[in-house]
Amino acid sequence: MERQISPEPLEVNEDRIASDEAPWRDPNARLYDAAQSDAAAAQADAAQQDRDQAVSAAATVEAEEEAQAPRERLSRVAAVVRRIAELETAERAEASQRADPAVGPKVPEMNEDEIEAVPPSGPAVETIQWEDHVSAGDSAAATVAEDDQTLENAQALAQEAAEDVALEALDAEDGFLDEDSLRDLVADIVREELQGPLGERITRNVRKLVRREIQRALAAQDLI
Repeated sequence: MERQISPEPLEVNEDRIASDEAPWRDPNARLYDAAQSDAAAAQADAAQQDRDQAVSAAATVEAEEEAQAPRERLSRVAAVVRRIAELETAERAEASQRADPAVGPKVPEMNEDEIEAVPPSGPAVETIQWEDHVSAGDSAAATVAEDDQTLENAQALAQEAAEDVALEALDAEDGFLDEDSLRDLVADIVREELQGPLGERITRNVRKLVRREIQRALAAQDLI
C-alpha cells in the first residue's frame, strides 16, 4: 500500500519580501523616485501629526469651554437671585410706607415761650363779609311772590284811583250818574292807568307769569 504525503505549507519571510521590494532590487528604479517616495511619506506623516495635534487642541478647547460654562451659569444665577432680593426689599419698604403713611420726620417739641411771632409776608388780605346766598329755587319763588304782590298792588291802586275820580266827578257835577255812565267812567280811568308806567309794569308781570306757567306745563309733560 502506497502512503500519501500531504504538501507542507511554505513559510514566507516578510523581511525577505520587503527586501526584495526595495528600490534597489528594481533594475528600472531611479534614485530620484526613491527620494520622492520618501518625501511623500514624510509629508503624509507630518500631515497626520498636524491633524492629530488639531484634534487634541480642539478637544482641549472644548473641555475648557465645558468647564467654564457651569461657572458662567452660576454667576448668572447669582445675579438673578441678587436682583430678586433687591426687588423684594424695595417692595417691603414701599408696603411699610403705604401701611403707615402718617410716619414722617419727627418735629422737635418746643415751648410756647420759645416760639417767636412771625410777621405776615405778602400783600394785605382784605376781609370778606359774610353774605347769605340764596339758591336758585328760593330766588325764583321770591320773584313769583313779588310779581304776584305787585299785580295785587296795581289792581288795588287802579281801583282806588277809579273810585277817587268817580267821587270827584260826582262832587263836581253835583248831579246823579246812572250805572252805565259810572261804568264808562271807571273803564276810562282804568284804561288811562293801564296805558301809563303802571300798565307797562303790570303787562310785564303778566307776561312773566304766562311764560312761567307754560314752562311748568312743558316740564310736566317731559316728566310724564
